[in-house]
Parts: sequence; C-alpha cells; structure tokens
Amino acid sequence: MISNIFDFEKSKLSFINAFRVLKLNKLLNQSNITKAKGHRAIDIFLFIFSLAFTNKSLYRHLQNNKSIDDNTFYRFLNNTSFNWRKFIHCLCFKIISEFKNLTSEKRVKVLILDDTVLNKSRSKKSELLAKVYDHVNHVFVKGYTLLTLAYSDGFTTIPVDFALLSSANAKNRYNDMLDVSKKTNSYKRRLQAISSKPDASKNLVENAIKKGISANYVLCDSWFTNEPFLLDMLNLDMHVIGMVKQLKQVYLYNGCYHTLNSLFKLTKNSYHNSSDVISSVIVKTKAGIKVKLVFVKNKSKKNQFLTLLCTDITVEEDEILRIYGNRWSIEVIFKVSKDLFKLNREFKAVSFDMMISHISIVFTRYMILEYLKRIQEDIRYGRTNWCLYYDIFDEVRDIEFLPALNYLLTFFDDIVKQCMQNRDLIKSQVVYFISLLPCNLKDLVSISMWES
Repeated sequence: MISNIFDFEKSKLSFINAFRVLKLNKLLNQSNITKAKGHRAIDIFLFIFSLAFTNKSLYRHLQNNKSIDDNTFYRFLNNTSFNWRKFIHCLCFKIISEFKNLTSEKRVKVLILDDTVLNKSRSKKSELLAKVYDHVNHVFVKGYTLLTLAYSDGFTTIPVDFALLSSANAKNRYNDMLDVSKKTNSYKRRLQAISSKPDASKNLVENAIKKGISANYVLCDSWFTNEPFLLDMLNLDMHVIGMVKQLKQVYLYNGCYHTLNSLFKLTKNSYHNSSDVISSVIVKTKAGIKVKLVFVKNKSKKNQFLTLLCTDITVEEDEILRIYGNRWSIEVIFKVSKDLFKLNREFKAVSFDMMISHISIVFTRYMILEYLKRIQEDIRYGRTNWCLYYDIFDEVRDIEFLPALNYLLTFFDDIVKQCMQNRDLIKSQVVYFISLLPCNLKDLVSISMWES
C-alpha cells in the first residue's frame, strides 16, 4: 500500500484530522479526481501532498519499495479528465465556511490578483513553453506566468484559483499545445493558457464569484489597474483598490483633465489626518468611472509619492490604505510556495497537465497549513507559515556528531559551575566519559578544559 511508504501516524504532520474535517476524499470525487482500478486516488494524492514535508523526492521514497511503480504517480499527474480547478474552488469554499464562525460579518474580505513568473530556462520540450517578461528582474525568460487569485479576510489568505499562462502571441511560444480531446478540462486549461492576461484575470474573478466566494474588493498592483479592468470588475459588482502608475493617463477634475502630478500639486495640503496619506481627490476617468485617488508617502523615495485608486468613493482614505495592505499576503503565498513547497522544481514536468496538477497540489499544501494555523491558535498572536512549516517538518536534519559532542561538554561545564560543592564528583564522571572516547575523537574535540 502507498500509505506504508509514508506513515502519517508516525510522523509529526498534523494533517489527518484536517483532511477528515474538510472531507478531502469527497472533494476529490466531486472534482472527478478518481481512479477505476489500482491504488485509490486519495492515497496517491496524499502521498504527493506529503513529499514537500519529508525532504525526500519521489524517487527516494520509491527506491526501497519496488512494489509500486513510479508510473502510477505520473499517470495520476498527467490525467486530462481531472478537474483541478473545481477541486481548488471547493476546498477554498470549504475552508472559508469553516472560518465563518471565527470572522465578524463586518470584517472586510478581499480577492487579491497578482502574478509571478515560473522560470523554465533549462527546459526545451515543455508544452506551451513561451518567452515571458519577468517584471521583477526586467528581463524576458523562458517559462510561464502564474496568474493567481487569492482570498483574504485580514487574518488568513488562501489561493482561490490560478491560470498558468503561456503567451497570447504565437511568435513568443517555443512549443505548441498537444492534441487533446476538446471535451476535457485539460483542453480548457490550454485555451486559457494562450489567452491574454486581462481576459484570464476577469475569468478568474468571475469563476470565484460563481462558486459563491464573496468579497468586498479586488486588490491588484499597477499592472492590472486600468480602465478596461475597472469596467470588467464593476460589471461583476466588485469594487477595485489598486496602485496606479504615473504614466500619461489623465483624470477629469473640476471640468479639466489633469495628470497625477497635476492633481497631486492641486490637493497637496488638503489632508492632515494621517502620517502616511498626503491628500486625496475624487475624479473621473476618460470612460466616466468615478474613482477616489489617494496620494501616499513613498517611504523608500521621500521626494516621490504613491497613488492608490479606489472605485468606492465612500471609503475613507486611511481605510483604503489599510485594506490595500492585505495585497502583500499574496506575495507570501508565492514566496512560501516556491521556497518551501517546491513550486516549479518538485517534478520535471513536460506536459501541461502535470504542471497544472503540481501547482494545484502546492496550493493545497498552503491552504491546509493556513487552515491548521487558524484553528489551532489565535493567529493575531500566532506564528507565520514559515515557523509552522518547520515545526511540522517530518525529517529535521540531524546535528553532526562533533558539534553535538562539544555542546554536550559545554552543557556539563555549565552544570559544574552551578553545583560547586559537587564539582569534583561531576568532573570525575565527565573525565571518565571522555576516557571512553576513541583517540581520534579526543584529538578532534576541544576537551583541554577538563584535563587541567
């Protein structure tokens, strides 16, 4: 059995109870993630789920267990009929429902939209591999853009959905998509991969709303904050709070069109209630959308300012700034997923289906940890995902023998100093212990203080 390879009960992982409460097996069945024969889908899923917490690769786990073929796992990850999007939606909705009793109805809930680049510079055969722009390093790289939508209630942030984007321009794609049945979920994913980022962004928010995930605002960075996106969100009855770049766009104010710099100079001394907010103004975009612009101090560059845009003009300036602060939590998702949960490096995926499966499992790891953190401790005083991850890490690296021996001797020395009347007795015991060590260890370990 797969469960014999990785024994949950003997490990320090505390996932089993969470899986039962969230009815993970039922969610997999509802998403058509099932198998007609062989090992159960839930067993395969839980095994792959656990890999990131064992510090071992799939190959290392299977090396000593020849009864299970690694193709079992690769067939699971490459299945074209599995509906991973539905699974992520259902799991997210289930977790949000569990949090409902812990969260006030008055608390602001937000959807956060952002993207990150999955670099595949060493890959040649990956399906739909494309030349994409890395906004962090400002270079073009071979890989994909992972567009992600997350939900946050201010306490907990969990991924809601994602789109793995290639390039809408066929000239930028190194490889085309494989020929798969148009009736499968896999084909829909591939079509989305070659769509534009604005279309995919709208699709993610629209799908989340249809699945019953409600929020007050959509938070986004300056790339997404433009008139077409604002119109799309308002048509979905969603307000937007986003950063605005200082480009050539103009806004209608007092019958005249002004740039951001012009508006900043006109309203510079109109707001004094906050140390961070400089000023604010209500304007209209060229498409006639009434928005509130909030000018905020740029702490990294004191001679410049930042601009936040909110389509809900009734919200106070300080509240806009506070709500937008939640946007940073999606960066934590990306950081934890890449550094701890092995996003983009756990498997050498070539097929698009395997990449979708892998990302879905990585985001499931994050959601389960967020769920555990929320129910096990008051997260207002709790620890971060990083600490929780290391607390439940299955295989903590053993300390090397020589440093451990030195620590032990130092510990003995501290005991002797605290028990001066028994110093000779304790010292004799330690000297006896040292005398039993092999000669090569006596030479390597610093023990001169006990020989004096």
